[in-house]
Amino acid sequence: MGAAVSPVPTPPSVTTAAPTSVPTPVSERNPSPVPIMDSEILNAIPLPGENPDTT
Repeated sequence: MGAAVSPVPTPPSVTTAAPTSVPTPVSERNPSPVPIMDSEILNAIPLPGENPDTT
C-alpha cells in the first residue's frame, strides 16, 4: 500500500497525534513517549532499504 510513501508523511502525523493524545503536562513529564512512538512506528513500518529482509 505504498509503504515507501508512508514513512515520509508519518513524522508530521505522529507529531500532530502526540500532543492531541497526550496532554501538554504529560508530554513535559514524559518526553520519551514521542521517541517511543517513533520507534514503534519504525518497527511497524519497515523502511524500504532499512530492512530488506522484511520485504
